[in-house]
Amino acid sequence: MCNACKKELTKGELIDYINNSENGLSQIKNEGQYRMQLRYQPKQLLYKNITQDNEGLEFFVFTISDNGQEILTRFVGSKELFGEMSDQLNFYMTDKIFLKVNNKEIKVFSCFHQATYGMADKTSFIISFRKSDIVNVPDMQIVIKEFGLGIGDQKFTLEYNKIKEIATINILEDEETKKL
Repeated sequence: MCNACKKELTKGELIDYINNSENGLSQIKNEGQYRMQLRYQPKQLLYKNITQDNEGLEFFVFTISDNGQEILTRFVGSKELFGEMSDQLNFYMTDKIFLKVNNKEIKVFSCFHQATYGMADKTSFIISFRKSDIVNVPDMQIVIKEFGLGIGDQKFTLEYNKIKEIATINILEDEETKKL
């Protein structure tokens, strides 16, 4: 029996299930020195105050690394290039991310860049789309348009039917889960 078939999982079991790309909830791509992942982020793994205010949204995490480092690291040698890429990541990614449903492009609802100032092994974004934009589709495609790295547009396909199943799973309480 698969983990997602259960009605209750630990936080770790749910994370492992989502991160396994065979389950249709995450996808990993490699493009040159860049490694990218897009994965579904269920409400059970978000802080409670975030989910209360955003019931009508689906959340996803997009990460990208440059040879195991944050992507800004490669621009440190040039103040101008570093500033341009920093602005892109912090202020303009909402113009670069969209959902493709039934040949229609739907702009991302929100995109937050997690600034870690060189302390992480990848650059991370939390992105969200309105649930009302994703009705009656078995699969969904999220597109990240070229944003200055020379890797072109990147398309990630996730199984929306599996996302809807995850919503019915309860997280078993443990010390780690109580912190959410």
